[in-house]
Amino acid sequence: MLWEWWERYRRLLVGIGALFFLGSSVWLYHSSQGSAQEEWPLTPISGIEKEALDTAIRAEEPKQETLEAEPPPPILVDVKGKVKKPGLYSFQAGMRVADAIRQAGGTLPDADLEQINLAQPLLDGAAVVIPSKSDTEPQTLNQAVPGQLIPSSSDPADQGSGGTININTATAAELMSLPGIGEAKAQAILQYRTEKQGFRSPEDIKLISGIGDKMYERLKDRIRIR
Repeated sequence: MLWEWWERYRRLLVGIGALFFLGSSVWLYHSSQGSAQEEWPLTPISGIEKEALDTAIRAEEPKQETLEAEPPPPILVDVKGKVKKPGLYSFQAGMRVADAIRQAGGTLPDADLEQINLAQPLLDGAAVVIPSKSDTEPQTLNQAVPGQLIPSSSDPADQGSGGTININTATAAELMSLPGIGEAKAQAILQYRTEKQGFRSPEDIKLISGIGDKMYERLKDRIRIR
């Protein structure tokens, strides 16, 4: 009897079983997809989280040290002579005699600016002396005396043959015997050669303020460096 029932309803039962199997498979597939999405939800990154992430990435990047050039130290210059406020002033490197005069309040009415070089660069430890119109031997910018002096000699033999004077060893009195060299210029020569450890050539005397090409023409046959 059971066999007859099976023979009669076999196709129906097989169809029902196939539908059940297919339905179960579809249900299991969708269930697995839903659970996966619940486990790994995709949420957008907030602004704070993005900033923290960027900071972490930058921290991992190699750091580059930036080397900033330090500004040069200021220089000290003694400004005196025919200025309104003589004294010791601080300047930035590269400033000029004109800046020193301006810092000292400007010149007095009897100052003679025709005798000085306003564009001359300032040097640390130097003295800027503004001459008066009655001063025939102006001294604009003198080198500071650092301490150790180059020995000078008053030995007449040091003047050499022909009456030439060694400007690297001559005294102030010997320098003042040269044409156009007064006390101010003689002192400037002494201070310059001390700062620079001597003149390298006779023509270097033109580096002294107030000694130009015309005066050098008068001096060149009277001076030497050895």
